[in-house]
Amino acid sequence: MNRAILANLGFEYELASRPLTAAVRAQQARFAAILRIVDGWRDADLVDADAPPADRELLAWGASSQARAIAGRGAAGWPDVEIVREVNDKRFSHQLEQLLGIALPGACIVCSVDELAEASRTIPDWVAKHPYGVAGREQLRGAGWDDSLRDRAVKLFSTTASLVFEPWIADRVEYSFHFDIRDDGVHRVGCTALSTRGSSFRGNRTDAKPPPSMWPVVDAAARAVATAGYTGPVGIDSFVGERDDGRVVRPVMEINARWTFGRLALELATSLGTDLVWHHPAGSGRPDGLVPLHSGDERGPRLLPAWCDPAGASGCWAELLDARPEIDGPHDVC
Repeated sequence: MNRAILANLGFEYELASRPLTAAVRAQQARFAAILRIVDGWRDADLVDADAPPADRELLAWGASSQARAIAGRGAAGWPDVEIVREVNDKRFSHQLEQLLGIALPGACIVCSVDELAEASRTIPDWVAKHPYGVAGREQLRGAGWDDSLRDRAVKLFSTTASLVFEPWIADRVEYSFHFDIRDDGVHRVGCTALSTRGSSFRGNRTDAKPPPSMWPVVDAAARAVATAGYTGPVGIDSFVGERDDGRVVRPVMEINARWTFGRLALELATSLGTDLVWHHPAGSGRPDGLVPLHSGDERGPRLLPAWCDPAGASGCWAELLDARPEIDGPHDVC
């Protein structure tokens, strides 16, 4: 059985049965080879969402029904699609925060424009998220409520029955915690610090040092994902922020039960034996004249290795830092 990778970065759109946008299709094309970073997959063939069904060992960005169809018998050990849909739903992570007693005051599920307007009148700054939104898309932000938001809210509700409403904390440092969930338990992989601009993702660094108090909570969240029946890679987004009434520590913001750029940054750092910063600049923000990264002995800005980013098509670049430290705490959660 041959090996292939499918960079279905529009995974959340697939789960929600929504058509891919032109921007998402372009992103999938840019990162078509990126899963070759995963250990053991460097020489895998590339397939796309239009590939015919075939019995092959397939590594997909997310375990959607479309990916299953392409994998054929190669998807025998994958989790059920309904479980994948459940744990990637932002309402799942919201409910988990409520159960763990860590939800931000005012966070709730809203099921109509009127409910959104009512909730937003009590929160100075807020965000309402589509259950399967990704990378800051499919969300609405505001400060209080005014009717200029109504048309955009109606558009969001045309694609979902409810939204996750929560306070918006602008001044924050974001992290992503990474796990493998296997039949033998939940295993820590590591943590990255996220670089963002507004709500837009701009990269990861693998020398993250989150508050140690966050680990037990994200461990519990990972176990909850496992209890739901999911197996595979999981990333849990978190942040530490500041607002007028003090410091905000949010160990569980969103759960991504799929591959993520943070996890791939950790995979690349491990293979090179050194920490790194992986930049995802906006537009043409990459420095000119960079050459591809070949080994862990290089420092300074480099293109990603050519085998995972042919001709630098992703627009990304990396900087190697120092030798990788061990992550805090035990590697096995349970």
